[in-house]
Amino acid sequence: MRIAVLGATGTLGSLIVRELEYRAHEAVPIHRGMGVDVTDDRDRLIDAFTDCDAVIDTLNMTTLNAARAREFFTTAAVEVMAAVQAAQVPHVVVVSIAEADRPAVGRGYPYYAAKAAQERAYRGHSRGRTALTVIRSTQWFELVPVMVSMAAAGPVVALPVMKMAPVSVSSVARILVDRLEDAERWPGHPLRTVTVRGPQELTALRVAEAMQAADRLPGAENQKLIEIPYLGPTIASGGLIPQQGIIDSVTLREWLDTADTAVDAAES
Repeated sequence: MRIAVLGATGTLGSLIVRELEYRAHEAVPIHRGMGVDVTDDRDRLIDAFTDCDAVIDTLNMTTLNAARAREFFTTAAVEVMAAVQAAQVPHVVVVSIAEADRPAVGRGYPYYAAKAAQERAYRGHSRGRTALTVIRSTQWFELVPVMVSMAAAGPVVALPVMKMAPVSVSSVARILVDRLEDAERWPGHPLRTVTVRGPQELTALRVAEAMQAADRLPGAENQKLIEIPYLGPTIASGGLIPQQGIIDSVTLREWLDTADTAVDAAES
């Protein structure tokens, strides 16, 4: 298959490109470094999508501004879907966050509400003409160091009280491509939702402490890690953990043992 990947240089996007090429598919990387603005460059998207069998959206925006995040994700979804339909691409895959559509989760962290709005925009504009697969993933191990850097204040890192089922980003990439290939073998399902989670239920603090002890938190080796319930009771008590879905096998210890490989892959 010929598959366009939006956000192809990101943590997940780069691994998806690698997985596609390993399976002998043709990946068409699309990213900001190419000068493509997915929110205002429809003609270039149409050109990039022409003759593609699928488009994978792994786009991300790192911001704490709720309105800005919602505007970006919803506008991008509308523009991508319009370009997909103009180029007659039969299938779109969008990466989302498990349980982000829960109102209480969105109130705790508006970024999650913005991702839920992205899903709704894709569903609303698929109009039954384009097959849509939504991959809802729990938090990745690889994102915990980012959380730590964002929560740092001098010698202290104030992480949110957050219960989660962390998953390896490499596993998410593999499962996504598995489901994309399945859809090509078994057409006729215009809308599918696939949920992916890790095998353990842990707190963000527990994961960060394990990474710190294993020298996997560059720049935060000597910082004190604490937790504060600033994302609300739903996120603190496990509202981000799905009760159903694909349970990956990679544990925190196994991830720590292979973290250098995972980081190298994400940065390549």
